[in-house]
Amino acid sequence: RASAAQHEGGVGGADLGGYDIPLEQLLGLPDSPMGESSEELPRPRLTLDFDDHREERRHCGLLKWKVEKGVPDVGGLGWRSRQGHLLKNQTFYSSNPKENLWDNPTLAGPKTWKEWHGPRLRSDAPLMARLDRLEAEQADHEAKKHYVNAVRVQTLDRFYNLKVENEQKEMASQWAPHRRAKKQVHESLNCFEAELDSMPVKELKKVLTSAVLQGDRNAIRMITMRVQAEETWKAAWRDMEKERRDDIRATHEQRSAYNDMLMDLAGQPGRLRQPDRTLPDSATPRTRELSQPTGPRHVASGHVGVTQLIDYKGLFHVDHKHALEARLPGQGHELCAALAARATESARPGWPPPP
Repeated sequence: RASAAQHEGGVGGADLGGYDIPLEQLLGLPDSPMGESSEELPRPRLTLDFDDHREERRHCGLLKWKVEKGVPDVGGLGWRSRQGHLLKNQTFYSSNPKENLWDNPTLAGPKTWKEWHGPRLRSDAPLMARLDRLEAEQADHEAKKHYVNAVRVQTLDRFYNLKVENEQKEMASQWAPHRRAKKQVHESLNCFEAELDSMPVKELKKVLTSAVLQGDRNAIRMITMRVQAEETWKAAWRDMEKERRDDIRATHEQRSAYNDMLMDLAGQPGRLRQPDRTLPDSATPRTRELSQPTGPRHVASGHVGVTQLIDYKGLFHVDHKHALEARLPGQGHELCAALAARATESARPGWPPPP
């Protein structure tokens, strides 16, 4: 470069990016007006602009390339010695994961360089690939952002509509929920019996006739009689088990007393007994209430009733109260509740059976 500079401009000048600057100014000699005209000197500007070959690819569909004429010694096939031998340094042995040897410019031959690596580097193919990946990631990020924003707006709108609906229900004096068909819940409920609650009154009058309702009530009475007999036998069995347990306890107490008498006659010390000893009780009233046996679900002194047994499943007065209310407005629910209460009272164990 020094010899080239001497041939071009001599010793007193240098070529820096196209600017002719005297060598005295660069060296800062005393006779150089460096301090006075340093601000007026032209300075080369660095820029990050580069030729984006993707515009040509978008316009033409591909990038035209040609075979390289030469092979560089540095930066292409690696460093070489003066004799032309390839230096096997760290760059020669370096390798990236999932990379073939022919895709490494250092290990490539002259033909591979001229036909593949040279045109690839000249067209900035690696940079284009990175820019494409960056744009794809940015597009995915924008799509995710728009999706999250859209879902958030829908969620806020749904919550606000629910809030307005609840406020309207609070202000209304009375309201009735919409009865949906059971087949919307599960496909197994898509049958004739499951749709009675959602049928119109005109069709209910054809199905729930007076004879059908009378037969349904008779079925409830017959099932209640059988359940009452079963409960009576269960109660009798429990009483027998209780008496048997009391007999066993009495027998054990008699044997214990007999053993104590034998020990006294033999002169042995008697067994130490503390009849007044009681264990501390730290249970709360609620704990005692929970510890009591509840018994069967249908005989509990609550509001469930005996009609919750599987024996009553499918009866109109038990499973289709809404249909009876639509068939008998103002009387359907009361009729079902009264019939269930009477059936529960009649199913209580005892002899003679309750009416």
